[in-house]
Amino acid sequence: MGTSRHVVVAETEREALEIARRGYDKWRSSFLKLWKQHNMMPSAHAIFPERFEDAEREGRAVAGTADKVAGFLLGEVKAGGLNYLLCRFAFGDITGAESLHSLDLFTRHVMPHLAAYEGNA
Repeated sequence: MGTSRHVVVAETEREALEIARRGYDKWRSSFLKLWKQHNMMPSAHAIFPERFEDAEREGRAVAGTADKVAGFLLGEVKAGGLNYLLCRFAFGDITGAESLHSLDLFTRHVMPHLAAYEGNA
């Protein structure tokens, strides 16, 4: 069982949220561009909220420190019985450097929490 989430990891919650908001706004606009151009919309479950904060509140995204992201994702894995997790680190206009930094923090500080749970599942 798997799922996907928009993920931004940074040293501070503020920095992560600034990156996530900017990237999400651009990503969502691009995602819906052709739908809107043809006066259509995808099915309701495929439409993401207008604001990153709302997507995060709905559990579809997370931005924050490694501890916050680890806690959120571990909760998702446990609640859903997940064995597959696709994390979107590059979306919208998040730069390559920002994505790589987020991924680096994720692999060093978040993955060990998920791996430890996997061994206890």
